[in-house]
Amino acid sequence: MSKRLKSKCFEVLEKKKTGFFDAKEALHKLEEKWLEQLQPYGERGYNREK
Repeated sequence: MSKRLKSKCFEVLEKKKTGFFDAKEALHKLEEKWLEQLQPYGERGYNREK
C-alpha cells in the first residue's frame, strides 16, 4: 500500500497590530514545543536532540 503526500498551504490571515510581537521568537517557541511533543529523533526523524 503506498501513501500519498498531501500538500498543505499556510496563509497569514492578520498580523498583530498592537504592542510588540516578535514573530521570529514566537515561531522558535512553537517549533521547540512541537519537537518536545513529537520527539522526532533517531529512527523517528532526522532532527538531532539538543
